[in-house]
Parts: sequence; structure tokens; C-alpha cells
Amino acid sequence: EQRNWDTILLFVTFAYNSAKQDTTRFSPFFLIPDRDIETPLDVILPHNTENHDDNYEQQLITRAEEAGQLAKLHILDSQAAYKRQYDERHRPVNYNVVDLVWVFSPVRKVGLSKKLLRRYFGPYRITRRLSDVTYEVQSMEVNSRRQSPRPGVETLL
Repeated sequence: EQRNWDTILLFVTFAYNSAKQDTTRFSPFFLIPDRDIETPLDVILPHNTENHDDNYEQQLITRAEEAGQLAKLHILDSQAAYKRQYDERHRPVNYNVVDLVWVFSPVRKVGLSKKLLRRYFGPYRITRRLSDVTYEVQSMEVNSRRQSPRPGVETLL
């Protein structure tokens, strides 16, 4: 239920922070260098932290630094994979002046489901090309005025 989300927020945050992430291949808790994760089992079961080696702290710091470097490499690998996947599916689109387009503009209204809101507006006629991805458009409705690219406009169809 959406009304009592705050009652489970701590549990969800703990689950997220202790789960291994696909991109870094580490849990966020593991990548935090100054503390280890403390699970409910750590609290219940007794354990002695005083028997660690003298250089335990240095080992933790070294391990955290190595994990951070490895996570950066994993992120770069993931970014390259995401780029390859995008490039395989992406098709370049060029519009010409006088083309008719629908404008995608994710308008959000408080209290309304975003699934049911209108996202595409138009048709609009392209009146000028400002760059490869930015166009000036004019509404096809009578008595409308020319509109410059608006903040939030993401896609022309």
C-alpha cells in the first residue's frame, strides 16, 4: 500500500544497501570504507572484535581502496555494454522544415496518475532547425503562436 511506505523504508534501504549491484558488482555497504555492514545476526550472535590483527584497520582500508578501484572498472565495463546495446537499437532521425511532428513533453500534475496523463502534444510544424536535436515548432491549431523549444521537451515523433 502506498500510504504506509515510510514504515518499511528502513527495511527497503537496508536490503538495497546490502544487495550486490549489477553495475559495480559490490554492495553499497561493501564500498563504504569506514564501516562494515552489521546484520541482525551480528547483533544476535556474540563475536569478539578485539582479537583482530594489529594491522586490521590498514587491511580494511586497503581492501576498501581496492574494491573502489575495481568498482570503477566494473562501472566503465557496464557503461560500455550499455552504449553498445543502445547503439545497436538506435536509429538516427532527421527532421526537415515543414515536417509535422508530435512533441513529447512529460507534464506532471500533482494528484493525478502519470500513467493516464497526456505525454504527446501536437501536431506541430517544424519552422526552423536550430541544431541536430533542437527545432523550433509551431502549433497547427488556429490562433496559436510560434513556440520555441520548451524545457522538458525530449522527443519529436
